[in-house]
Amino acid sequence: MNQLTDPTILVVDDEAVVAEMLAEILRSEGHRVEIAGDGVEAQKKMQAHPASVVVTDLRMTPMDGLELLRWLRRHYPEVVVIVMTAYGNMDVVVECLRLGAFDFLTKPIDNLDLIGLTVNKALEKYRLHRENEDLIARLRKHQEELTEAVREASRKLQRDNMVLSLGAEFTRRVIRSLEFEDIIRAADECFSRTPIEWQYSLFLWRPERNVFVMASHNHPNLPKHGGLEVPAGSRR
Repeated sequence: MNQLTDPTILVVDDEAVVAEMLAEILRSEGHRVEIAGDGVEAQKKMQAHPASVVVTDLRMTPMDGLELLRWLRRHYPEVVVIVMTAYGNMDVVVECLRLGAFDFLTKPIDNLDLIGLTVNKALEKYRLHRENEDLIARLRKHQEELTEAVREASRKLQRDNMVLSLGAEFTRRVIRSLEFEDIIRAADECFSRTPIEWQYSLFLWRPERNVFVMASHNHPNLPKHGGLEVPAGSRR
């Protein structure tokens, strides 16, 4: 059951008549309502099908509303709690507020419209809280994806920079040497240090033999190939 699109209200009161009256008022406004006779039964109903809003009386046995509120804050912190009480004990009121009670209804409830109004405000608070959580989760996921994309781009840039650096080193060594074997050795030493499995080919002109020599070499993890001589002027 989706508590955003089809929220449930749990009414908790050990006076069955009061609980049924509240449930009927809320159902008449189109809400899905469950009833629990005390805090222990409310715990079981929450564990079976968590509600979005809990409307609970304070004085109940064996578990009163204050103890239920503490339990809800530990296990279902997103649930919005409305407390009903016929007693004006300020210490209890302060403790309920400290535990995050959303609002208070004074029993007996003479203004029945106030019940629906208070519950609708509580549902709106729950909806906004859940939407904010979903938005934060999507933003975190997007941030993780962006971070990984930046890391991958950084790794690619490092690889590209290494190849360019080795290419520059190879060019400097070729300029200093005109010996075929030295050039091949320089290519092996430079390009075998790359982390990329790739292949290079060199086409070198050997005027003393009037041939082009192709020297092909793979990364150390791949098989090596020997050289191939192509006579100058050949169409092969």
